[in-house]
Amino acid sequence: MHSPHLRIFGSLLASCNLLSAGCSSLIAYCGEDMSKLANKTQVHESFGTPSNLGNEGGREFEEYHTRRKISEPTVANVNSILAVQSLGLFEFWMFPSAICQSTWTTLFGQTLRFEYAESGDVQQVFINNTPIDSRARLP
Repeated sequence: MHSPHLRIFGSLLASCNLLSAGCSSLIAYCGEDMSKLANKTQVHESFGTPSNLGNEGGREFEEYHTRRKISEPTVANVNSILAVQSLGLFEFWMFPSAICQSTWTTLFGQTLRFEYAESGDVQQVFINNTPIDSRARLP
Protein backbone atom coordinates (compact mmCIF):
# COMPACT_ATOMS: atom_id res chain seq x y z
CA MET A 1 0.00 0.00 0.00
CA HIS A 2 1.34 3.42 -0.96
CA SER A 3 1.15 6.31 1.44
CA PRO A 4 -0.50 9.58 0.31
CA HIS A 5 2.81 11.38 0.88
CA LEU A 6 4.55 9.09 -1.59
CA ARG A 7 1.88 9.79 -4.22
CA ILE A 8 2.21 13.54 -3.69
CA PHE A 9 5.98 13.32 -3.89
CA GLY A 10 5.77 11.23 -7.08
CA SER A 11 3.36 13.69 -8.67
CA LEU A 12 5.60 16.61 -7.72
CA LEU A 13 8.66 14.83 -9.10
CA ALA A 14 6.89 14.08 -12.39
CA SER A 15 5.72 17.70 -12.67
CA CYS A 16 9.21 19.04 -12.07
CA ASN A 17 10.63 16.71 -14.72
CA LEU A 18 8.18 18.12 -17.24
CA LEU A 19 9.47 21.60 -16.41
CA SER A 20 13.01 20.53 -17.31
CA ALA A 21 12.04 20.55 -20.96
CA GLY A 22 14.91 22.96 -21.47
CA CYS A 23 13.19 26.19 -22.46
CA SER A 24 16.11 28.28 -21.17
CA SER A 25 18.50 26.07 -23.13
CA LEU A 26 16.50 26.53 -26.31
CA ILE A 27 16.51 30.30 -25.84
CA ALA A 28 20.29 30.31 -25.27
CA TYR A 29 20.90 28.12 -28.33
CA CYS A 30 18.78 30.08 -30.80
CA GLY A 31 20.18 33.09 -32.60
CA GLU A 32 23.02 33.84 -34.97
CA ASP A 33 25.81 31.26 -34.88
CA MET A 34 29.19 32.98 -34.43
CA SER A 35 31.14 29.81 -35.24
CA LYS A 36 30.11 30.17 -38.89
CA LEU A 37 32.01 33.46 -39.14
CA ALA A 38 35.54 32.31 -39.91
CA ASN A 39 37.18 35.48 -41.21
CA LYS A 40 36.94 39.26 -41.39
CA THR A 41 35.10 39.23 -44.74
CA GLN A 42 32.32 37.02 -43.39
CA VAL A 43 32.00 39.19 -40.28
CA HIS A 44 31.68 42.32 -42.46
CA GLU A 45 29.05 40.62 -44.64
CA SER A 46 27.04 39.69 -41.56
CA PHE A 47 27.43 42.81 -39.40
CA GLY A 48 28.50 45.59 -41.78
CA THR A 49 30.77 48.42 -40.69
CA PRO A 50 32.29 48.12 -37.19
CA SER A 51 31.51 50.79 -34.61
CA ASN A 52 35.06 50.57 -33.21
CA LEU A 53 38.30 49.01 -34.41
CA GLY A 54 41.91 48.93 -33.35
CA ASN A 55 44.81 46.87 -32.01
CA GLU A 56 45.20 45.62 -28.48
CA GLY A 57 47.84 43.24 -27.25
CA GLY A 58 49.08 42.70 -30.81
CA ARG A 59 45.67 41.56 -32.04
CA GLU A 60 43.46 43.46 -34.41
CA PHE A 61 39.86 43.78 -33.22
CA GLU A 62 36.52 45.11 -34.41
CA GLU A 63 33.51 45.93 -32.26
CA TYR A 64 29.88 45.99 -33.30
CA HIS A 65 26.84 47.16 -31.39
CA THR A 66 23.97 44.87 -32.27
CA ARG A 67 20.48 43.95 -31.09
CA ARG A 68 20.61 40.52 -32.66
CA LYS A 69 20.20 37.38 -30.60
CA ILE A 70 23.51 35.51 -30.54
CA SER A 71 23.55 31.73 -30.18
CA GLU A 72 25.40 30.58 -27.06
CA PRO A 73 25.81 26.78 -27.22
CA THR A 74 27.96 26.68 -24.05
CA VAL A 75 25.21 28.42 -22.05
CA ALA A 76 22.62 26.07 -23.56
CA ASN A 77 24.64 22.99 -22.57
CA VAL A 78 25.20 24.21 -19.01
CA ASN A 79 21.50 25.07 -18.64
CA SER A 80 20.52 21.59 -19.86
CA ILE A 81 22.84 19.84 -17.43
CA LEU A 82 21.71 21.93 -14.47
CA ALA A 83 18.04 21.52 -15.38
CA VAL A 84 18.37 17.74 -15.38
CA GLN A 85 20.43 17.69 -12.17
CA SER A 86 17.89 19.85 -10.35
CA LEU A 87 14.92 17.80 -11.64
CA GLY A 88 13.59 20.83 -13.48
CA LEU A 89 13.69 23.28 -10.59
CA PHE A 90 16.53 25.20 -12.26
CA GLU A 91 14.09 26.22 -15.02
CA PHE A 92 12.04 28.24 -12.51
CA TRP A 93 15.01 30.63 -12.32
CA MET A 94 16.67 30.33 -15.73
CA PHE A 95 13.62 30.60 -18.01
CA PRO A 96 12.57 34.06 -16.72
CA SER A 97 16.24 35.07 -16.66
CA ALA A 98 16.71 34.04 -20.30
CA ILE A 99 13.55 35.94 -21.32
CA CYS A 100 14.74 39.08 -19.50
CA GLN A 101 18.23 38.86 -21.02
CA SER A 102 16.85 38.42 -24.55
CA THR A 103 14.45 41.32 -24.05
CA TRP A 104 17.26 43.55 -22.74
CA THR A 105 19.46 42.67 -25.72
CA THR A 106 16.63 43.41 -28.15
CA LEU A 107 15.85 46.76 -26.57
CA PHE A 108 19.33 48.06 -25.72
CA GLY A 109 21.73 45.88 -27.71
CA GLN A 110 25.07 44.37 -26.85
CA THR A 111 28.68 44.79 -27.92
CA LEU A 112 30.28 42.07 -30.03
CA ARG A 113 34.04 42.11 -30.33
CA PHE A 114 35.89 40.03 -32.88
CA GLU A 115 39.63 39.52 -32.46
CA TYR A 116 41.56 38.51 -35.57
CA ALA A 117 44.81 36.73 -36.36
CA GLU A 118 47.24 38.37 -38.79
CA SER A 119 45.67 36.32 -41.58
CA GLY A 120 42.26 37.87 -40.89
CA ASP A 121 40.78 34.72 -39.35
CA VAL A 122 38.54 35.13 -36.30
CA GLN A 123 40.47 34.12 -33.18
CA GLN A 124 37.97 34.96 -30.45
CA VAL A 125 34.50 36.46 -30.05
CA PHE A 126 33.42 38.48 -27.01
CA ILE A 127 29.92 39.47 -25.95
CA ASN A 128 30.02 42.52 -23.67
CA ASN A 129 33.74 41.92 -22.94
CA THR A 130 33.23 38.26 -21.95
CA PRO A 131 34.55 35.47 -24.20
CA ILE A 132 31.59 33.69 -25.76
CA ASP A 133 32.92 30.30 -24.57
CA SER A 134 33.20 31.51 -20.96
CA ARG A 135 29.71 32.93 -20.48
CA ALA A 136 28.58 29.85 -18.54
CA ARG A 137 30.31 27.29 -16.35
CA LEU A 138 29.18 24.40 -14.27
CA PRO A 139 29.39 25.08 -10.53
